[in-house]
Amino acid sequence: ALFSPPARHFSVATTATTNDNLRYSTAAPMESSVKMSHVNVERLSVPLSENLTEIDVTWEQWGDPNAPDNKTIVIFPSFSHGSHAKSNPDNPSKGWWEFMIGPGEYLDTNKFRVICPSFVGSPYGSTSPLSVNPESGSLKHPYGPNFPQITPADMARGHAALLNKIGVSKAHAVIGGSLGGMQVIAFMSLFPDMVDRACVISGTARTSPFSSALRLVQRKAIEGDSNYFNGYYNAPGMKMENATDVGPVDGLKAARMMGMMWYRSREEFDRRFEWGLPEDSPKTEVQSYLDYQAQKFSNNFDANCYLLLSRAMDQFDLGCSAKKLIPGFKEAAPPGETKEERLYRALDRVKARVQVIGVVQDALIPMSEQQEVYDGLKKSNKDVDLVTIDDEHGHDAMFNEKVCLEKFAPTISSFLYAEPKIFTSAKEIKEDVKRKNINPNQLGSFTRTIMGAEAAKIIDNLPFHLPYDDWLRHVGNTPLVQVDDGMHAKLEGFNPGGSIKDRALTSIFLNKFITGELKPNGSTLCLVTSGWAGLSLARLHQSIANSNTFDCNLCIVIPLAYREKAIPAKLAQTDGITSYYGGFDEYLQAKEAGKLGEADISIVFEQGTFLESLQLATKVVKREKWVLVDQHHDISGMNAHASTALELMCQLPDITDVVCATGTGATAAGLRNYLPSSINVHSRPAVSGTVDGLTDVNRYNNFCDAASLSGYNCGEFYQTEDALTFQEKLLNSHNIKAGHSSGACYWLANQIREQDPDAKIAFVCADGMETGSGGSSESHGRYAGMRNFSSTPDKMTWRSTGFSRRSFSTSARRDARMLDHVVVGGGPVGTATAWQLGERNAEAEGDENIMLIHDPKNAGAHEDWSRLARLSFDGPPEELELSRHAVELLQTVDEVRSYQSGAPVVPVSPGMLFLASPGTPMAKACAHAEANYGDAEFIRRDPSELEELYPGNEFNLPADTLCWSHPIGLCVSPIELCSAQLKTAEAYGVEIKEGIAKVDVSDDGHLVKVTTNDGEEFLTKKCYVFAGAQNGEIFEDSLRRDPEKNSELNIPEFDNTYITAISTVRYGHVNHPATPKPDSGHVVTPITLGQLEIPGLIDFQANFSIVAEEYGDVLKTRLSGSIGSEVIPYVRDKAKNITAEDDEKMAGIYQNFFGELFPFLNTAKPLDFNRCVTYRNHGAAFSGTSLLEKGVGSHGASVMTTVGCFGVGVKFGPALGEAAAAHANKAEVRTGMDVFQSGGEELMSSDLGEKIERAW
Repeated sequence: ALFSPPARHFSVATTATTNDNLRYSTAAPMESSVKMSHVNVERLSVPLSENLTEIDVTWEQWGDPNAPDNKTIVIFPSFSHGSHAKSNPDNPSKGWWEFMIGPGEYLDTNKFRVICPSFVGSPYGSTSPLSVNPESGSLKHPYGPNFPQITPADMARGHAALLNKIGVSKAHAVIGGSLGGMQVIAFMSLFPDMVDRACVISGTARTSPFSSALRLVQRKAIEGDSNYFNGYYNAPGMKMENATDVGPVDGLKAARMMGMMWYRSREEFDRRFEWGLPEDSPKTEVQSYLDYQAQKFSNNFDANCYLLLSRAMDQFDLGCSAKKLIPGFKEAAPPGETKEERLYRALDRVKARVQVIGVVQDALIPMSEQQEVYDGLKKSNKDVDLVTIDDEHGHDAMFNEKVCLEKFAPTISSFLYAEPKIFTSAKEIKEDVKRKNINPNQLGSFTRTIMGAEAAKIIDNLPFHLPYDDWLRHVGNTPLVQVDDGMHAKLEGFNPGGSIKDRALTSIFLNKFITGELKPNGSTLCLVTSGWAGLSLARLHQSIANSNTFDCNLCIVIPLAYREKAIPAKLAQTDGITSYYGGFDEYLQAKEAGKLGEADISIVFEQGTFLESLQLATKVVKREKWVLVDQHHDISGMNAHASTALELMCQLPDITDVVCATGTGATAAGLRNYLPSSINVHSRPAVSGTVDGLTDVNRYNNFCDAASLSGYNCGEFYQTEDALTFQEKLLNSHNIKAGHSSGACYWLANQIREQDPDAKIAFVCADGMETGSGGSSESHGRYAGMRNFSSTPDKMTWRSTGFSRRSFSTSARRDARMLDHVVVGGGPVGTATAWQLGERNAEAEGDENIMLIHDPKNAGAHEDWSRLARLSFDGPPEELELSRHAVELLQTVDEVRSYQSGAPVVPVSPGMLFLASPGTPMAKACAHAEANYGDAEFIRRDPSELEELYPGNEFNLPADTLCWSHPIGLCVSPIELCSAQLKTAEAYGVEIKEGIAKVDVSDDGHLVKVTTNDGEEFLTKKCYVFAGAQNGEIFEDSLRRDPEKNSELNIPEFDNTYITAISTVRYGHVNHPATPKPDSGHVVTPITLGQLEIPGLIDFQANFSIVAEEYGDVLKTRLSGSIGSEVIPYVRDKAKNITAEDDEKMAGIYQNFFGELFPFLNTAKPLDFNRCVTYRNHGAAFSGTSLLEKGVGSHGASVMTTVGCFGVGVKFGPALGEAAAAHANKAEVRTGMDVFQSGGEELMSSDLGEKIERAW
């Protein structure tokens, strides 16, 4: 409906008072108006003309209605919005700023009362052209075109009258965008004593001629509509004399279309919409889009209101409004005062702290007009910040959920929530730092500019100027969020690259100049990375070079296989960076020939794996006398934690305890070193591979003194269940998305709080970031001591805007959302697909909506402790090459994981050992690889060599056993792989939803509908079902629900799929390869893959594997045989179809087989016996490198799945995800990877041809 008549008017006694020529109603409102209702209507004395002296204002509120003034935030709506900014019990429909308001959100209703009034003239309930004109008498006609002309200043008067009536004399903050921003500017000038802070988004203090011209053309479109009838058209529910049957709908649509072109940007339209006519439509995509937006708008807006508000914006000039409305303002004008001077005099009345936010691509109210507001306030020495946001959504960016949450909300909330004294101290500190006259004890949270307590010394000694307003304002300054009484979470997970890493790299880089290792001129710094660290270091290097005479070269070494990944590709395309795809040879030749410029930044893409690149770089650095950055072992990186320590003390001055995880030990050591001794630092060990591991500390050996940490040596280990429980509590109770490690820290923080109820505790969430119930991440408005220091545009915003989105369910049924991609399944393939789709979207600077749906309570096969990844010497050549790429991808994920501060994806890489009896398929395959594949490291061994090759591991193999070894063999933690990929997907903006999904064809037959178990529905053209062994069951359920509608989800290739329940026994190692005894030389057992026929020992061909877990102290064994690999119909039948007697018999076979052949296994005391499933396919075409696609409807929709992973979902998981994303984006997939179209007869064939069946 276009008109929502007020449900009731409140008739209250009023006392008229005068303030700035505005009559207020000062009586207390009725109880029902303020204390109980969420949607209210107030009658206010606001004279707009002789005939309109009172107005009705509809307003809504959230939070505590009894909150004091300093806990009240008021939102002023924009042109097309009303009071319904968020859903509430009186009106449960979604509000226009739903995602910003609520408990724990950026506008936190746990802490603030949030009010949003519809402004006068708005069609959404307040007095407007739709309201009854009293002069029409009993006819009760609306004002229509006879409504008196108003300006944004009159709207501000209405807001002031409302606040006065409901008892708010001075709001903590007012905030508004577009027309709402104009209202904020007017309000803070006309009523300077009624607000403490004001946030102006894309607003202006006076309308520009260009904007006015645009609005004139829009009005002409409405007025020129034949159904306009001078404004006397049919208003909903109110028949007017001589009215037409329809209003000026076409004109209103045309006006809206013109507006949409200026509310967005050309770059967005040109990128977002297809160029030219679609083959099946007479309209272009952009025409269809504008038609849709215009129709939607015309259904919910009134033409007379549109004309009124359009003219109101045209007539806004703050100086003119002040002259008309403020007593004495006109008389105080100096002789010859210009309009600009009058405007500045009006801005001089402002007493509030002001934040002005503008968007670079805003075509309607450009940055120049935000700059004018800022300059006017700055001219009068007002406390004002100017924030520039770069986003293609232009003027409308503030209303785009994803963009708003990523780019606007953190800035707004930092401004709204900071304590007053912080604004002053931060500015003073910033100036002091610039002058190098700084007391390190007063750095506070501004320690992000350098490395904590070392700042003064380093600033004084650096041989160049430090660019504070550029790179260094990125470093650190992460939020501290209160979660419980006396307990806060330090959220370090904002930056996809890791804020801790940025701090550490800055510290390491600058310290090398202090020590003299690097010189401003003539030095070369070398870094080996997969991307993120190179990006950070390149940005810092450029910042210094741009502000100094600086000739220090930076050489970033990246494995060639990573060149097409998002960050290396971004680096390679950056101005001022030169890429050398011929490796060090090409780079050194260019250097010798004098082709490198001053302060040159080069990327050297080197052949080989990451470790091989690191080894080569180390040799080159030593030979050339360069300097190498070692992220994990450079002790100067510890200074980064001084920054964290000082931020904690600034954000929580009375802090008594800090809790952190123990991964590498660096954070614990750094915090202990830099925090005062009066503050306890707590960390506690865990069983390796669960939450935090002591072996990680040993692995990195980076300066962690365990004896100095409270609680570390108490002997208690974290329990995984506790960590998971508190991880879930962080998410469900506090909207903080974090990993197991953060859950464990939260658990320990609770233990400390129980022992000392007065403790003030901060626990470090190394991967923590806040999420919102509407689906978003980044921190919401609960910051302690956060600041917005710089008004300089953030040139690196693209790097920090890819934050995750998380969906939360409610009981209310919602309309199906349209998404570009929906991935079902949180295993290695599903999370990799989500990651790769998100990364490709980020690379293309696209706005695709991508969702991953997974069930965290059902980890599936990837809950295994360890899986193997190795090179496919037993496969065809193209698979061998693909396996090399797959291993490199896993190493990349492992490095990314190291920056996420989680347990490693690849705990150990002990290499491979292949064992085969003569004549077996494995023997034939390995002999073929040895003769034909030309890998010099694939070496045939004699059984007698093995114990010398692998000290501490005793073998008792038949003398005729054929053996081959290779140094590449990775023990992969599936759960950490999935976690790392999921976090990376989140960092690229993928929305994560927890739940179980059903897949159907949409009602129109052209899309795929995905429904979660909480009833939410999503429509998509691209659905990916990667739920492992449950894939076939998902499609089978679809056909069972609706065989006719879902007929296109009938995938015949699943008829060839079968599931095996493979038995698994874990044994301890008789030695201790993870922590070998001194001088023992013991090494971790190689990943062993075998196919042995030994009559008398075992009565079937033994296909088996041995894979290290927990860094080698525990080994997982698998043996496939008549009992060990039973075929079952469904995953759920794993326990039902296999008896305890079967398991007992198989355990005996295991003990006999492995105990005899591999004495290093402690088979006398098995640690456990369990089953896992793998699903396979009889079709010869399918392998672990195969994807299957099935089209749906005739508009290009499809589902993609796998119909058999053959147990290599971990090994090829990232590669399969890469292929799925490439295929979806119409790019070529890698050689060896297949994407088949369902329905081909050849896919049902079981004829292997020349392929070898690999039962192992």
